[in-house]
Order: sequence, then C-alpha cells, then structure tokens
Amino acid sequence: MLAELANRADRVRPAQSADGEPLWLGPPERPLYAALHRATSGRAAYGVVLAPPLLAEQPRSRRLLFEIAGELAAQGLTCLRFDYYGTGDSGGDGKEHDLAAMYTDFDTAVAGLCESTEVTAIAVMAWRGAALAACDWARLRKVNALVLWDPVEDGAAWLDELESADRRERVSRNRYARGTGAGGSADDGQLMGMPASASWRSGMGGLRLAQTTRDIRASLWAVLRNPGVAPEWAQRTFVLPPDTPRFDGETRMDATLFLSRQLRALVGELGRALMNMEH
Repeated sequence: MLAELANRADRVRPAQSADGEPLWLGPPERPLYAALHRATSGRAAYGVVLAPPLLAEQPRSRRLLFEIAGELAAQGLTCLRFDYYGTGDSGGDGKEHDLAAMYTDFDTAVAGLCESTEVTAIAVMAWRGAALAACDWARLRKVNALVLWDPVEDGAAWLDELESADRRERVSRNRYARGTGAGGSADDGQLMGMPASASWRSGMGGLRLAQTTRDIRASLWAVLRNPGVAPEWAQRTFVLPPDTPRFDGETRMDATLFLSRQLRALVGELGRALMNMEH
C-alpha cells in the first residue's frame, strides 16, 4: 500500500498548505514521508533539512518542528521535515531503523529538497541524538552548515541514561497497576516504548560528538540549553531560552509543545544568520 501511495504521490504532489506540502521521497520500496515548507517570498537560496530527535523524543517534537519549519519558511528559507524510515509515517519496520538507515534517510531528504526546489545551499538542523548521527553522516557528504540543537554529546552515556529510564518505567506502579514486570521484558527490543534494535544501540553508542565533528568541513553551529562555555567545535553558539520545551522522558507523550515568544525570537535569529551565510 505504501509503495502504491509513493508512486501516486510522485506523480501528483498536493499544493502547499499550512502544514507544508506532503511528499513521498525515495524509491517505492523504501518510501520516506516528508513535508516541504516552501519559502513564502522570493527565491530561497538556502534550504534547511530538519532532522527530528530519536525514539520517543521524535513524536513529542513533531508539533514544535512543524512550527519552526513554518517560521523559517516565512523568513525565506525553504524547509523539509521528514520521518526516518521505520518510524512515523514513513514506510518500513522499526527494526530497520538504525544508523545506516538514518544515513540513507539524510541522503534521501537532502536529495528530495534539492530536486523539489531551486536551493543552492543546504543546512541540516538536527535535534538531540540525531545530531550525533548527522555529524557522522556529514563527514563524507557536502553540506554547507550543520545546526545541532540541544545535541547529545556522548552516545554511550545517552544510551545508559535511556536504558536506566527504561528499567524504571517497566516497573513503575504509576504506569502499570499490576506492578513489577507489567511493563514487559527488557530484551523485547524496545527502549522507552519504541523499537531500538541491537544495531541501533551499537551504532549510536559508538558515536561521540567531539570525535565526529573533527572531519566536518561544513559550518558547525550549536544551539544549547547551557549558557556556559561554547563547545570547541562550534563556530557559532546560540543559547536556548529557559522555557524551551524538552522532549525527554519528563515530557508526556500527549503533550503539545509550541514556540514561545522567546524561542520564536531565537528561531528568527537562526534564520537570519543562515540567510546571511556565504555559500
């Protein structure tokens, strides 16, 4: 069914709407769902691929990334949002979502943005754990800028945090009235309620931001919660306002996260900086 939809959508692409223009990217046997937010005025030189955070943080972030894409498009930057293969509205099974698949997804998203528009430069804006994967991917790719939003810096340490939180959740009496064990077995291939294969864990656990940023030629920007010292790898650093929504386990899955006035101002600053970059 997804392959049929992909073929159909490739021939007839809906007009731009408030939600963006829905697209199926990639070959029919591997359809990737995306939404294109075209610049609302003028010809956009810069295109931005928005790479969402991973696992349970991905659905929590959907509304906020949608609003950020709309804000950037209003400034003159064409944006493309997408779901990783095996997640969200894209095709595939969660077991197929690993580091290698994500690299293919980045390639597909960038190619889709270039083929659908007239952009001449590409920035990838990656959230949380996706920042680790985006940096490793970018070492062998040509992109103009990487914007790392609240990035995870150590994949192994992050994985330990997720597994610890997962163990607590599985025995939580607040979530499972029957108590211990009601949340299922820890070897069921799930992590915080989302598929996380051994391949995904091994790939993400082996990444360190300090190492992956060394060989990247693109401009590297950091968008951080901590207003302290900027990381050595960041050519430019932006500080998130205190009311910036979080996507981690403290946020309910049914929570709707919006742009605050302060965060909207920060997105505006980011957009202007990207539009003024040389490429």
